[in-house]
Amino acid sequence: MEAGSATARAVAEAAAREDDSPLHAVVQAGARRGT
Repeated sequence: MEAGSATARAVAEAAAREDDSPLHAVVQAGARRGT
């Protein structure tokens, strides 16, 4: 599960760089779900 968390974190960071992308919200929702 730590690996998944790390992956989600990396994706979240990448999404954070593209705030214009709606994917950011999806990633945040997914991260909360994974926690």
